[in-house]
Amino acid sequence: MTSQGKVCFVNPSTSPRSKRPELTKRYNRKAVKRLLELEEWIDDQLRLLFDCQPEDATPVDLYLDDILGNEEDKYEDYIKSKLEPTKPPVQAFIEELLTRIKELNADRKSRDSLN
Repeated sequence: MTSQGKVCFVNPSTSPRSKRPELTKRYNRKAVKRLLELEEWIDDQLRLLFDCQPEDATPVDLYLDDILGNEEDKYEDYIKSKLEPTKPPVQAFIEELLTRIKELNADRKSRDSLN
């Protein structure tokens, strides 16, 4: 509504909703789902390592975006630096996380080569 009290209608073909299929095509739902599943797995594993309840925060903030923001050969160093001051045995967690990230990256690369 404008200040003069007029109502303006939006042409459906130019509305943001009409672009939604392009967004889902650009951001592959399967890839987004895998990212989300990996983030949830990280959170669950940290809760197990630190014996935290679901409503409690873990003593370590480890985010997938931060890990992926590093060079691939620096993932392990970054993860270790975040977990270093902690007491629980974390090597098995780190190895499993690196395996899952490599699988995720392989899927992304194969998808990108198809486009």
